[in-house]
Amino acid sequence: MVGPTGTGKGLSGLDGAGQAGMILDVVNRMSREERDVITARFGQVTHECPCCHQQTSTQDWRSAVSNLSMCDELHDLARDVRIAIVQKVLCRRAVEVAGLGSQYGMNERTLRNRIKKFRDRIFKVERRALCQLDSFFAATGLIPPQV
Repeated sequence: MVGPTGTGKGLSGLDGAGQAGMILDVVNRMSREERDVITARFGQVTHECPCCHQQTSTQDWRSAVSNLSMCDELHDLARDVRIAIVQKVLCRRAVEVAGLGSQYGMNERTLRNRIKKFRDRIFKVERRALCQLDSFFAATGLIPPQV
């Protein structure tokens, strides 16, 4: 029986595991906030729970979203509002801002301003993190350098 073999650029077999490990090493050397942004945006969101076999959020993803929700722009809001904002901005989840505001007694305009401040800040963090990954990919030849 012959299994799939890697060619050096694809993510299969030991090649894929090695590349994934190298990428994870770069992510692990980032600041906590950068790591959380990458995890929330690109990490595995769900997995099958081993006890009930239902789809549930991964612990890494939940932790990243929770950590990001405690930033200065959001820390004084209700937990559900903070989580919804992080999911809206980073995970591109549909969030009814007017409904969220009225549910938690917040002015919609105030809530939208808080979302904008969070978005502006978190996108800067995301750009820094992605630049680090781009540099790693270019240095290792996993992707061609950007011109």
